[in-house]
Amino acid sequence: MSTIRRLLLVGVVLCAAASMVAAQEEGGKGKGPRGKMRMRSAERFKQMDADADGKVSLEEFKAFHKKRLEARKEKMGDKWDEEKAAKMPSAEDIFKKMDADEDGQLTQEELQKAHRERMARVHGKRRRSEKDDEEDDKDEGDDKD
Repeated sequence: MSTIRRLLLVGVVLCAAASMVAAQEEGGKGKGPRGKMRMRSAERFKQMDADADGKVSLEEFKAFHKKRLEARKEKMGDKWDEEKAAKMPSAEDIFKKMDADEDGQLTQEELQKAHRERMARVHGKRRRSEKDDEEDDKDEGDDKD
């Protein structure tokens, strides 16, 4: 292999390595799925925190929740189901569930924790369902013998 090709190969390898390191370092800064989730969470918290005091009061949360529901209703149009919407938990109930220290204020950490717990429940159920399906398939195979 010629010297020029070796140098080009080394350059390509170094650039690829540098890109991978940079991508890993930016993981918490909005790059990658977890980083993007943290960015959206931080942006959402800023939107909720109307007085920018670093905490979200019940009134701020209710106002934000109302705007989100109105936007969802508008986006869904004819598909919006009023009966289903009426069965959803109230903003107060959601707030109380997220307010871990029960001080009447939500911190960004409390919101992130609540989101992580919700995602774990949603994805945990999905995983359990897939496992149950696999076990059912195995059981059906056993019945054929």
